[in-house]
Amino acid sequence: MPPAFDLHFQPIESRRDVAIGLPPALSLSVPKAGRILFQIGRDNSPLIIQMSSLYPPFVSIWTWSVAIAHRMLPVSVRIDGEGGHTDLCAETENIGGLLLTIRQVDANGVESKRRVWREARLGWLKRIGDVFGPYLEDSFDRKEWLGGTACWPEPAQYLPWRWPHSVGLIRSSDESSWPQSALRIWFFLIIARHLHPAVLQINWHPEGEEAFVRLRYLLTLLQREALAQGCAEMSDSARPCSSNLLDQAILNMQELLDELEMSRETGMPTRPELTDQEWLNRSLLQAAFSFESEFHSFEQAMTKELFKRLPLTQGTWFVDELGRSGCLMCIDGQRMVIDWGEIGITSEDGFQCGYRTTWRWPVTEPYNFVFPDESLFQRWRLFASSPQTSQFLICPCCGYPNLEEEPEEIRDCPLCGWPLYFMFHNPLPRLDQPLYGYGSDWPSLRESRQHFTTHGDAFAPEDSNHACWLRRDDVIVLRKHVIAQFDNWLADPLRNNHLLPMEDWRRLEWMPREALDSARVQSKTNSKAPSPRLGRKHLKCFASGIAHMFACSAEHYALMAHQHQIQEVKIDLFSLKTEPIEFNIKRNRILAGMCQRSLFRNIEKLNPPGSVNSAVLIAHFGIDDYSKDNRGVSSIGEFIYSVILTDDRGKEWRVDTRVERQLCL
Repeated sequence: MPPAFDLHFQPIESRRDVAIGLPPALSLSVPKAGRILFQIGRDNSPLIIQMSSLYPPFVSIWTWSVAIAHRMLPVSVRIDGEGGHTDLCAETENIGGLLLTIRQVDANGVESKRRVWREARLGWLKRIGDVFGPYLEDSFDRKEWLGGTACWPEPAQYLPWRWPHSVGLIRSSDESSWPQSALRIWFFLIIARHLHPAVLQINWHPEGEEAFVRLRYLLTLLQREALAQGCAEMSDSARPCSSNLLDQAILNMQELLDELEMSRETGMPTRPELTDQEWLNRSLLQAAFSFESEFHSFEQAMTKELFKRLPLTQGTWFVDELGRSGCLMCIDGQRMVIDWGEIGITSEDGFQCGYRTTWRWPVTEPYNFVFPDESLFQRWRLFASSPQTSQFLICPCCGYPNLEEEPEEIRDCPLCGWPLYFMFHNPLPRLDQPLYGYGSDWPSLRESRQHFTTHGDAFAPEDSNHACWLRRDDVIVLRKHVIAQFDNWLADPLRNNHLLPMEDWRRLEWMPREALDSARVQSKTNSKAPSPRLGRKHLKCFASGIAHMFACSAEHYALMAHQHQIQEVKIDLFSLKTEPIEFNIKRNRILAGMCQRSLFRNIEKLNPPGSVNSAVLIAHFGIDDYSKDNRGVSSIGEFIYSVILTDDRGKEWRVDTRVERQLCL
């Protein structure tokens, strides 16, 4: 039975004949034959919850704790057992306090035991985390707990048991003007997002592909249940329905796992392939990719629908994971632009900002919010709200956008040198603390902003380690030129009708990053002859390299060509425009972008006035010759990759690369 949770935002009926006691001690027995004893109290009559692996309890207890941390009170959860069940309930007792009730009910519905006590909310959350977190670490005997189904992992081992206490520490998380139904929808969206394998840092399982796939499968089912409970909070009848494609993908996954278990139990595989570990691993991963892909589409649709039901309007206040206040500037579907005052501005897609999952909670009033009016923040707000620039990452130091379209390619800001990639994995930094993971000699964000205002980069004038390349004469000239173009663009009231300085920005971004000042450049020039520039004849070598690069990684293009029955794809390597439009997806744009950057680096080596006026890549797929080998690996027939570069004189330099067969992945 897969793990599940079933929260109820209502108290259990009270009894006057039960005295309210002191907070009891908590303890867990070692797993034995699929059972664990959860003991509440150490007095003469402790309350003992017999937890069974047939009714997985851990995820329910964790989710209940998360609800308490968010002050979603009252909240209760049921732990089923053999011959009855146990109810756990938390209610608001006073400011910062809880009234906790645990009762046991037998199979006939008769209450057999009850325990009630008062405890500080943060104290209870810390105790729960301290008891269950260490208990479920690597030393936990999963096989003894799961018994005959030991091939299934225990998802609770990967849950952040101390996270609820961290959430509970954040100020004002219970002060919100939203109705309870909206808060619950928001809460379940948070739960669904924080159960994602990537958020839980589950990238691989030490026991191999099968355990890895089973764990991700269970977590996906939990995410789906969280979204379903969020939908259950809608008052109207227009609730999003389940996805038939997702249901079928999950069914296929479950059937494969059931077939595998049956074969192992009987010792008689239902088909020969099940004995081939390589085939099995590949089949499991393909099935996992299928249901995760369908769930991603389902999650996007559900989240979009749930966001429509929330009172998200301009001026809505939030607190973040560090307790800082932010104001919603604008919202478009799931995309939110939030102003965090003097800390900066973030552009977020639901609960995703860069590569990290965010935590936000709506509040009524801000806390210590400062609304700065310096030029940095004025241009930051304009860039964040303008249609042409709102999708780009904006540097929190200089306030200018980074025009790189692929986030994984972003390094530091080419205009000021601040490490922009930090923002993809971390919250906006505190103003007066060094960046996490960067040494004590790295300036704080406030200091970096002051340095940029005074002399144009993020580092102190005497810093000769981090800023040398920024202070090269050629880099300074181009940085000032790009900044001036950005400023002119902002000053134009019709700016959204004009293009951004993309070409000059790319020249700056791809300049060599050697830390050389003008004196060292002169010294190097005197001691060593400069590298010779290349003539136009080398364009054919450039085209050959690009064709080979594309051919080595075009498996997904091949798969889509077979799926859509399209024989030819054309890519403009300057604009990255891809035709037909079906191929213009993020995964394909990454490979096209790699080819583009290779081209740009090579163009810089040409001897002036030699240049490239157009660059086109054409891929012709042999879709009529599709086959699978005996291991199930798909491929299609002969591929021809053509790269055509047209120089400044109009001459075409063409290279055709042929591949006998191309894998489809």
